[in-house]
Amino acid sequence: MRFLGLENSSDFEILQFARNNDFAIVTFDSDFVDLNAMHGTPPKIVYPNTGNLTTKHISELLTANILRISHYLKSESDDILELIKAP
Repeated sequence: MRFLGLENSSDFEILQFARNNDFAIVTFDSDFVDLNAMHGTPPKIVYPNTGNLTTKHISELLTANILRISHYLKSESDDILELIKAP
């Protein structure tokens, strides 16, 4: 967000920016799940629902799911893609 000048923006402003610029959102913030329920898509939302993991483990989760994420982003789905770290 910092590179786009959105570091102090509200979640709704970020959602609107993503919608207007054809971006997807990858977030741990469940507020975006709620905003999606109220306002729908776009943007697509990838939601790693993992609890506290290290950056390395988050990176591994995203990398392990790269094909799934790619298919989701290309799909017509209005759903949120929730990624859960298996125990």
